[in-house]
Amino acid sequence: MIVFLIGFMGAGKSSLGKRLANKLDVSFIDSDKAIEEKLKMSIAQVFEEKGEDFFRSEELKWLKSIDSQDVVIALGGGTPCFKDNITLINNLGMSVYLKVGINGLASRLSGSKTIRPLIEPFKHDREKLMEFVKQKVEEREFFYNQAKITFDAESVSSEKLDSLVKMIKLSTIS
Repeated sequence: MIVFLIGFMGAGKSSLGKRLANKLDVSFIDSDKAIEEKLKMSIAQVFEEKGEDFFRSEELKWLKSIDSQDVVIALGGGTPCFKDNITLINNLGMSVYLKVGINGLASRLSGSKTIRPLIEPFKHDREKLMEFVKQKVEEREFFYNQAKITFDAESVSSEKLDSLVKMIKLSTIS
């Protein structure tokens, strides 16, 4: 079973993904890190030197190269929104939308140490960051809402994570 975690940057796909993989007793892959290893460049460098279109093409190639295995994969925030990737994601495995409110996302992103090319210009300007997050989430939610499971990831307790594990297991049976 492949479980894809989708959602906006800062939704917790990587941190929650590791915990979820542990609970499901499967491996964990962060797609951005896997693409960085493949290209031998950081995502920030790829965006800067080769552009977003190049990155999105590489992202699609990487998605298509996934072989069936038991794994939880944290996808980049834009991955489901380009090149009909959401259909591919849903055909390959179980998609889970980690939904977090605009305020929660902005708080997490403003405090993040990770370099995120799309928000770097206004990472420390709360008002501009909020505007950007709101606009992008509205643009992307159409794709995120096509996930097989939507999960409130505003805060995730152990019990809440257990309920997600149950939802995934029930969904893969039916």
